[in-house]
Amino acid sequence: MKFRDYDLSENIQLSIEKLGFESPTEIQAKSIPLLREGRDMIAQSQTGTGKTAAFTLPILDNIDLSLKKPQVLILCPTRELAVQVSEAIKELSSCVKELNVLPVYGGEPIFHQIKRLKRGVHIIVGTPGRLQDHLNRKTIRPDHLHTVILDEADEMLKMGFREEIDGIFESIPDERHTLLFSATMPKPVVRIAQNYMNKPEHIKITRKEVTNADIEQSYYPVIGRFKTEALARLIKVQNPNQALIFSNTKRGVDQLMDDLAHLEITCEKIHGDIPQHLRLDTIQRFNNGKSKLLIATDVAARGLDIKGVDVVYNFDVPSHPENYVHRIGRTGRAGRSGMACSLVSRGEMKHLNDVMDYAKKRIQKNEIPTLTEVNTATVGHTFKNIKSTIESSDLDHSFTLIDQLEADGMTTREIAAALMHKSIQLDTRKDINLSYKMYENSRRKGNDNRSNSRHSSSSANATNGNHVHVRMNVGYDDDVQVREILGFIRAKSKISKNIIGNISMRNTETFLEVPKNSVTNMMSKLNGVKMGTKKIQMDIPKNVPQSVTRKKNSRRRGA
Repeated sequence: MKFRDYDLSENIQLSIEKLGFESPTEIQAKSIPLLREGRDMIAQSQTGTGKTAAFTLPILDNIDLSLKKPQVLILCPTRELAVQVSEAIKELSSCVKELNVLPVYGGEPIFHQIKRLKRGVHIIVGTPGRLQDHLNRKTIRPDHLHTVILDEADEMLKMGFREEIDGIFESIPDERHTLLFSATMPKPVVRIAQNYMNKPEHIKITRKEVTNADIEQSYYPVIGRFKTEALARLIKVQNPNQALIFSNTKRGVDQLMDDLAHLEITCEKIHGDIPQHLRLDTIQRFNNGKSKLLIATDVAARGLDIKGVDVVYNFDVPSHPENYVHRIGRTGRAGRSGMACSLVSRGEMKHLNDVMDYAKKRIQKNEIPTLTEVNTATVGHTFKNIKSTIESSDLDHSFTLIDQLEADGMTTREIAAALMHKSIQLDTRKDINLSYKMYENSRRKGNDNRSNSRHSSSSANATNGNHVHVRMNVGYDDDVQVREILGFIRAKSKISKNIIGNISMRNTETFLEVPKNSVTNMMSKLNGVKMGTKKIQMDIPKNVPQSVTRKKNSRRRGA
């Protein structure tokens, strides 16, 4: 079936053709006929299925362009998604010149939005808090609203917007067309449907239908503290044009960006603590192809629809399988192929298994590239760039410069070798295997050899003559990961994280094996310093839990 078969207005058809769309996606094919009939609808779909066009195309014909009043209200969980949806609507209606669309959200002065509203708008896309604020101020008058759309309803409720959503529905007319889009249907979403919708039709895109076959999915087992190194190797070997990198926490995003910078890999970042105007600028640069790598949290990346993303890296495996599907849905779009690579520590294998069960797909296990493979790829990428430059660039000015160097006695071969030496930075470090399986096997063999000399009791705080266990008052309950603790120690005490031996994290505390000659310095610099909102306290416990002394590198969740 083609879009032409839906009897959409001529201007909308022209807009669709301008974008190069011919056939609707499954959610569009199921939604458009229902919405043209004026039916309330609940649609379960993941990101990347074309849901924005699914609700935009049929509502455009219902807008009275001569009436410059809000007629459609779209609720989104984040500012980024509100902007993304409003931009998508503008693209889908590019030939409907009189249509005015306005995104409204917190984080920017409200008077700018009020000024735009006074000029007249037809469609408003916004976050629940800011929309309710406008309705309370009567800067948005709902008298002419005939359609309300909740986009990613489950995410809005997860973020605590239930009260605002209720307030908005109490302020708008009862006679309306209500659409709800949600990846999942938890009880709070069901209650919204029961309270505010009129006999809605329910459509669902099943999991197998949202798992894009054009996305090559793989995972890489890695020791947690080597994740950044592993990611750097993948980036250098795969050399993506554009890639999204996901971390589970805001602190993780900050730390990863700093760690990659030390490895001479430049990234940008977005998360909820970054001022809104900076986040939008960052997204715009990435969208325009001016930046190559973007690190984000799941919430901050909601609504990102950037067609050039060819790789998604999961630096952390998400604890909710739906988030994995959302993440990888940002590559392999519009018929293009894509890649999704997940770095998986030992403690994250459970989450990865949950993902595979949810998506009903086995994810390919791969090995992290060796430094030899990284260097080979670096040379290959350089040769490819040189060949492309020769084929596509005007080199007359460069030939002139070479003539000048040859006049000074240099040969063309020497000049080329010098330029190659400057442009190719090979990694000459001693290679190590970053896979936790190989690491565990070698550690297990070493442990077996030393088993006769081990103490079976765990009451003494000593692992050998040169190290001691230190207890730190942060754990799983503080939503931190081992790599974040190591980064914090390095940043605040200037002590290398590499001197720390075994680490064991528990719900409220973490035990670290530290050289005796570094303990006093570390504790003096870290005690009383805040990690996030928690004030750090470190001490030397008299007794150490048995699992700390018996299990090497017993780390969970991003170990």
